Amino acid sequence: MSSDDNLTSEYIPNKVKLAFGLGTAGNLALSNLVYGSITYFYNTKMGLDGSLLGIAWLIFGIWNALNDPLFGWLTDNTRSALGRRVPYLRYGSVIYAVLFVLCWYPTFTADDQMALFWNFLIIMIAFDTLFTMLATVYFCLPAEMADSADQRASISW
Repeated sequence: MSSDDNLTSEYIPNKVKLAFGLGTAGNLALSNLVYGSITYFYNTKMGLDGSLLGIAWLIFGIWNALNDPLFGWLTDNTRSALGRRVPYLRYGSVIYAVLFVLCWYPTFTADDQMALFWNFLIIMIAFDTLFTMLATVYFCLPAEMADSADQRASISW
């Protein structure tokens, strides 16, 4: 049997594919809810000035440009008893869920615009950091779960 035969006979159970899909869907659903509506929430409901929101998004964009390659490198070079990626999923997902809730419960009001600005910026950076860690892991997992392109595609599908 050649190595090509091994690749074509590789099988990933449907329950593994389902678990992968549910994890990916949950991660993306939370991030889309936050990124799609948090500006409206902080501006309209909490009263944060639009120019301060713009500055916060600019700072956040710079952080986002830096943290993506940083966490890609970090997750690739992690060595633990659980493996390279599992610790991020196991522990990071809990923190990610807590940060999702904290996005909607700012600790300051419009009376203190700078405090509300810092609250927004810090929660966005923290939330995005966890999103980046989890998304990086999810995007890398199919390559670690399967050798063949067909099985990788079936996992992602």
